[in-house]
Amino acid sequence: MMGTRQGRRAVAQSSSASGWAAYFTGIDASRGLLASVVTGAQDGRRADRAPGVAYRLHGIEYDARVDAIAIDVGARASDTPFLRYFVSAPRSIKIEKLSEVTAIEIVDARAERTHIYVYPQSVTLPPEAAGTAMAEVDEAGD
Repeated sequence: MMGTRQGRRAVAQSSSASGWAAYFTGIDASRGLLASVVTGAQDGRRADRAPGVAYRLHGIEYDARVDAIAIDVGARASDTPFLRYFVSAPRSIKIEKLSEVTAIEIVDARAERTHIYVYPQSVTLPPEAAGTAMAEVDEAGD
């Protein structure tokens, strides 16, 4: 994965699936992380809505056998995931690490974009903050 340092944020982008599984395995969901998932952006446009409900992150994984990324989330007080998002045929991911929020953008084979915002439970993410984060990434040379 290639990375660049942009001011106080780090941006990395990869179209190689070989590193995705290792990256997602490295996200320690046992630390009480929250995740907001936004789907539906196409053709280089970012999703037009900021993250809604934040759920407790139980894990993100890439399965090369089925060429899909699964995002498991659940209630904040629950140890059991109740919702699983799938991104089929992912072609690239972009990761932006801000001080307390990691923004992950996944582009699939149909050019649809899924944005995942991961952050600790101690952080309150205002809706406009996540939208601004992705706009800054887009302006950073993408």
